[in-house]
Amino acid sequence: MIKNTILKNILTLSFGTALAQSINVLVSPLITRIYSPSDFGIFSIFISVVSILTIIINGRYELAILLPKKNEKAFLIFKLCLKICFYISFFILFLTLLFSNYFANILKVANSKSIIFLIPLSLFCAGFYQPLTYLLNRFKMYTAIAKTQLLQASSKGAFQILFGFFFNIKNGLVIGHLIGQILSLVYIKQTLKKEKPLNFSKKNRISSVAKSYKKFPLYSAPGGLLNTIANEMPLFFILNFFGSSVVGAYGLAIRILNIPLSLISNSMYQVLFREISALDRKNPDLLKKFITKNFFILFLSTLPLVFIIFFLGEPLFNFIFGKEWSLSGQFSSLLIFSVAIKFIIYPLDGVLSLERNVNKGFYWQFLYFITLITLLGFLSIKNISPIVFLKYLIIHDVILYTIHLFIIFFSVRRINQ
Repeated sequence: MIKNTILKNILTLSFGTALAQSINVLVSPLITRIYSPSDFGIFSIFISVVSILTIIINGRYELAILLPKKNEKAFLIFKLCLKICFYISFFILFLTLLFSNYFANILKVANSKSIIFLIPLSLFCAGFYQPLTYLLNRFKMYTAIAKTQLLQASSKGAFQILFGFFFNIKNGLVIGHLIGQILSLVYIKQTLKKEKPLNFSKKNRISSVAKSYKKFPLYSAPGGLLNTIANEMPLFFILNFFGSSVVGAYGLAIRILNIPLSLISNSMYQVLFREISALDRKNPDLLKKFITKNFFILFLSTLPLVFIIFFLGEPLFNFIFGKEWSLSGQFSSLLIFSVAIKFIIYPLDGVLSLERNVNKGFYWQFLYFITLITLLGFLSIKNISPIVFLKYLIIHDVILYTIHLFIIFFSVRRINQ
C-alpha cells in the first residue's frame, strides 16, 4: 500500500511536470528563432543570479517544513520563511537601486540594464513559492503542485513568444519568466488557502522554531549557496572567456537537458524527501533499502537518454532548433554525463536534508566549491576551447557526485546504527 502511494504521488507530479516540460519543448523551436544566442545569454545570466540568491531567500528553513509532527509547527516555519524572504528581498532591492550600474557592468548586461531591477521581484516570488510548495508536499497535495508547474510553464512560454514576436522586446525571455512566476504563485497561494487555511497559534513564537531548526541556516544555507554558486560558475566563466553567444548556446543545452531532471528527478525528490523524513522518524531500519532500490531505478532509467544524447545530440539540436544552435548540440553531447549523475543522485539527497545530516551535506558542498574554484583557476591560465573546458568540468562533476553518493549511503548507515 505504501509503495503504491509513493508511486502514485511520483506519477502525479511527473505527469504534471511532463505536461509542463512538453510545453517548454514545443515552444523552444519558436523561441530560438525569435531570440538570438546573445538574448539567451542575458536570460541565462538573469536565471543564474536569481538561482544563487534563491538558496538563501528563506534561510533554508523551507526544508524543515516537512519535519515536525504537528502542522501548527510547520505553519510557524512557513511564516518564518516569509519574514526572511521579505527582509532579504528588500535588502537586495536596496542594493540594486544603489549599485545598478556596477552590477550591470559586472554581469556584462549594460545594454540590458533593466533586467537588474527585475531580480529582486523574481527573488521575492521564488522566496514565497518555495515554502508554499513544501507545505503542499507536507499535505500530499501533489495534484496542486503539478497544476502549478503546468500554469508556470504555459504562461511563461506564451508571454515569451508574445513579447518577442509581436512586440520585439529584447528582454522578453526575462519578463515572460517573471510573469510565469507571479501567476503560479497566485494560484498556489489561493489553492493552499482554500484547502488548508494558514492558522498560526499566538502562543508559540517564531523565534522558538528558528532556534529548533538553526542547523538549516547554519549549515544548509551556506552549503546550498556554495553549491548553487558552483553550479552557476561555469556560465560566468564562459561569459568571461568566450562571450555571450557561447553562453547562450550553453544555456540552451542546459535548459533542454534539464527537462528530464525536472520531469522525474525533481518530482521524485519532493515525494522521496517526505518518505525519507517519515522513515527516519518511524522506522529508520528500512531507510537503506529504500535508498538503494530508488538508486538503481534512477540509474537504469537514465542510461537510454545518455546514449541518445551522446551520439545524436548535435543532429537533434540542428533539426529542432536550427543550425544556428549547432554548438548547443555539441555541448549537450558532453553535458549529458554531468546532468545524468545529478539526475540520479538528487532525489536521494533528502537523506542529507535530515536535521542530523545537514552538516554532512555542507561538507560535501564546500568540497565541491573548493575543487571547482581550483579547476577554474587552473583553466583560466590555459588557452582552451569551450569544448575542452566542458570536458574538464564533466570529469570534475562525475568524481565529486560519486563522492556525494557515498556520503548519502554512509549517512544512511549511521542512522541505522
